[in-house]
Amino acid sequence: MNYNLVLHKRNPKTRRSPPSLQEIHPLGKAPTFVTEDGTIIVESAAIAGYIIRTYDKTGKHASADILREETLSAFSGSSIHVWVSFALTFDLLARNTPWPASYLSKGLEGIMKKQFITAELKKSLEYLEGELGAEEWFNGTAPGRPDILLSYPLEQIIQRGYVDVDKEYPRLGAWRGRILNSPAWKRGIEKGNGFDLLNL
Repeated sequence: MNYNLVLHKRNPKTRRSPPSLQEIHPLGKAPTFVTEDGTIIVESAAIAGYIIRTYDKTGKHASADILREETLSAFSGSSIHVWVSFALTFDLLARNTPWPASYLSKGLEGIMKKQFITAELKKSLEYLEGELGAEEWFNGTAPGRPDILLSYPLEQIIQRGYVDVDKEYPRLGAWRGRILNSPAWKRGIEKGNGFDLLNL
C-alpha cells in the first residue's frame, strides 16, 4: 500500500494540535486518514478497520473471531486507555505545577495511583497477558486491528515507566518487541517524526 504521510507539529507553547489539522477536520485530531475518494476518518479504530477492509486483499490481517476483535479493540479505547489517560493527567499535573502547589499535585497523584490507577492498570495488563496467551499476536498468526489499537496505550505505559511490562508481563513485552522489530513499524518511524511519548 502506497501512502502519503503529512506531518503536523504541536504548538510548542500550548502543546495542542496545530490549525493545519483543524483545517482538515473540525476535531483537529491525529491520526487523520484521508481516503482515495477524499473521505476523512479521524478515529484510530475506524482508520485501522478501513485500511484492513480496503487493502488487505488476502485477508491476512482480518480476524477469524469478529466478536473478540471488537471486544479487544473497544477495550483499547474505552478501558485501558482511560486509565492510562488518568495516569498521564496526574503525571503531567505533578510535573508541571509550580512550587509550592506542586506539593499538593504530587500528593494527589500519589493518592490516585494508590487508590485507583495502579490496580486498574494491573487488572488490564493481566487481562491482556491472558488474552494474548501463547499467540504471537492478539489477532492470531498475523497482527490485526486489536494489535494496532492496543500498541498505543501499552507504549505509553512502557515509555512513561508506569509499569515494567517486560518484567511483570513478559508475553506483552515480547509482543511489543515484535511490533518494534517489524519492517512496517520501522518504515513508519522512518517516514514519521519519531514516537516519543515522554515529551507530551
